Amino acid sequence: PAPELPPLATPDAKTPRHHAKLKLGADRFGKLGPLKLRWGSVPGATSYEVTLLPEKEGAKEIVLTSARPEVTVRALEPGRYAWRVRAKAEGNRVSEPSEAWLFEVEPARIKLEVRGTDWK
Repeated sequence: PAPELPPLATPDAKTPRHHAKLKLGADRFGKLGPLKLRWGSVPGATSYEVTLLPEKEGAKEIVLTSARPEVTVRALEPGRYAWRVRAKAEGNRVSEPSEAWLFEVEPARIKLEVRGTDWK
């Protein structure tokens, strides 16, 4: 039989920090982004699976995969989210998920300055 491979370490979440409040640009549909999620790399990992869970009732979790210890989320609804990440490797090995970290996203305010004009 093949030797048993060691378990994968649990990735450490890096950014956004736990309880972060982020102001992001909004697209024409009111979606916010982009937002980059980062975590520490895990030796032996071939990919990572990130789960985003919106706090909004009835919202579905968002699952993203990445070969690198980061992923970019292009469009989020304003609100609060929990996120966690786990490492994956050959042989169907999967780490325990990281601790869930919470963050909140809201639209960035745009400062408009209106000046007088001589136009007639």
